[in-house]
Amino acid sequence: MLKITTQKKQNKTRFVVEGKLAASTIGTLERCYSEAQSQQIEIEFTDITFVDESAKKLLKRLAIAGVTLFAHDVQMNAVIEKIQKSRKEEKEL
Repeated sequence: MLKITTQKKQNKTRFVVEGKLAASTIGTLERCYSEAQSQQIEIEFTDITFVDESAKKLLKRLAIAGVTLFAHDVQMNAVIEKIQKSRKEEKEL
């Protein structure tokens, strides 16, 4: 299960994401992103219970597109840091 709460302020949209990030659930996050694409987007991860490879690939694409990703727990912070490190390494090539 995936729960996404949307918070909008002027031209900024924040999605608060909770639950399981997997191939079966990330379509919802993709739709939310597509609908708010013309705005500045932040995604806050709270209470994430699982992250699979397809979700990591989506998060990397979103980060490349300029979405700000952040979390409050150690597991999700590690995922985000790995994505950011990978992006930095790709830019240096």
